[in-house]
Amino acid sequence: MNDSIEINDIIRKFYKPVDFSGDIFYFFSSYYSKFEKLVIGVEGASGSGKTIFTTDLATSLSKNKVVVISLDDYLIMNKEEMLLNGIETRYDWRTRDKKRFLEDIKTLRSGKNIKKPKQDFSLEAPSNEVEIIEPKPFIIIEGNLNIADVCDSIIFLFAPDDVLVERRFKRDIQKSMHNNSLRENARISLGFYHSMLETYAKEADFIFDTHNNLLYKKNSV
Repeated sequence: MNDSIEINDIIRKFYKPVDFSGDIFYFFSSYYSKFEKLVIGVEGASGSGKTIFTTDLATSLSKNKVVVISLDDYLIMNKEEMLLNGIETRYDWRTRDKKRFLEDIKTLRSGKNIKKPKQDFSLEAPSNEVEIIEPKPFIIIEGNLNIADVCDSIIFLFAPDDVLVERRFKRDIQKSMHNNSLRENARISLGFYHSMLETYAKEADFIFDTHNNLLYKKNSV
């Protein structure tokens, strides 16, 4: 499988390597500690390690100062509804309640509670459940869509294509599907990532290779 050259071109043109002495989260906690309030976006492909990275980043910033928002909580379509609407992938904003998401982030920024939708990810479908989220100095938004317009800082995660496919396969193995089907779904998802999200890596302050543990900082940051 050939990796897209776009992410490598973006890094080569607009970014420089960062020496973080082995502890990526110590680096980010030190970098972001100079801000009193901040909305941080963690973007990347399926299998890039967004959820684990976001959890560890929140811990490094002190959990009592951080609220984490997942874009997947704003799903408004199951797979059948996506097919009926001609939508092939969740790299498409139409699968999320963007209006509600934007209103919630605005409300949290203003210091007020929100009622955030809460999804059952095992069903991969919208839910009527909600949870009360209190505002915190740091808001971390995790997802596979471009959210640069609502964030103060973006961290874009990536890995080699074969690694992304294998990670997604291992994550989805519990589903009642044939192994070949799982890997094929992962490859299809990867194609949508390259065509719909990867180009927005150039809007990130940082790009992090989660496989090789390499960090790049935008030249202008």
